[in-house]
Amino acid sequence: MDKFPIWPKYRIRIRSKFSFYFPEINQIEEKLHKMFPSGSPVICSSGRAAINIALHYLNQKRNDAIGINSYTSHCVLDAISRIATPVKWNSKNNEIKTRLIYHQWGYVQKEIINIDTIDDCVDSLCEIGTELFPTSKNFEIWSLPKILGTSSGAVLWCKDSNVAEQIRNIRNNRGGGMICWILRIIGLFNKNFYWLWQGLEPQKGKLSSIELFEINNAINNWDRIVKDRKNKLNLLWQFAPKWINKPINRLPCVIPIETGNLEKDKEFKKFKIEIKHFEKKINPEEISVVKVFPLPIHQDISFKSLIRLKNYILNIDY
Repeated sequence: MDKFPIWPKYRIRIRSKFSFYFPEINQIEEKLHKMFPSGSPVICSSGRAAINIALHYLNQKRNDAIGINSYTSHCVLDAISRIATPVKWNSKNNEIKTRLIYHQWGYVQKEIINIDTIDDCVDSLCEIGTELFPTSKNFEIWSLPKILGTSSGAVLWCKDSNVAEQIRNIRNNRGGGMICWILRIIGLFNKNFYWLWQGLEPQKGKLSSIELFEINNAINNWDRIVKDRKNKLNLLWQFAPKWINKPINRLPCVIPIETGNLEKDKEFKKFKIEIKHFEKKINPEEISVVKVFPLPIHQDISFKSLIRLKNYILNIDY
């Protein structure tokens, strides 16, 4: 039976068709800026480190409340709690001064909020030239393992280029690099090293030359990954719920499929796609959490597997 994980599998991707060119971090950032000129990129070692650095720059303290989505992941909660206090977002809570908005699986939660926001777009694959910062006046965060399947790396996009320079100084003074990356790789096979990396990583930010080499090669395949994602999106979008708009420039990693029919849900689980919670926007002030099957369409899922799954869904008239 095919497996359908939500994100690409994290693995070391260092093969190159050309030469073993080890770029400097500023060269990769310049490349990303040319691809997405509406923001200034700062490459960090992980999305958690990027969140931590952004909150540090915003001068958030332990007694400051950071608004978060329902069912926020433990790693995000951990990254925030090292600086401030995460609380569930409520527009009537006047104590919340900053909000981390998770645009879940690549679907934008369009909101107008009169406080500082950070766009958590960790698993959004943007077409080249896409306008960044869907809600934020400051920051947007990407996780490269969740987008490109690399073993590490994140992009902390800054709307202001001067802010980006200050962020780079914070990153460079934090350390990290090869030791953190080795812990990360060993942690893929040994949980003890994984938890050691988990505790260390959010407070760091720098990357090793091997990580930069891997990230640079992955970025060079951006157009191919986008084309693959768009083809899969078009193949299966007919099964998406009516209450969600089809993405245009920001491509999701999954298509959420509604649950509800016990017999069909039981059959669907045979594909090892687990039911997850998805934040459904009702109106500007209200979000409802619904249960869905997240049908992955990222680059690790073969087109052949998705055609087979599509035929299965059509046969059960889902």
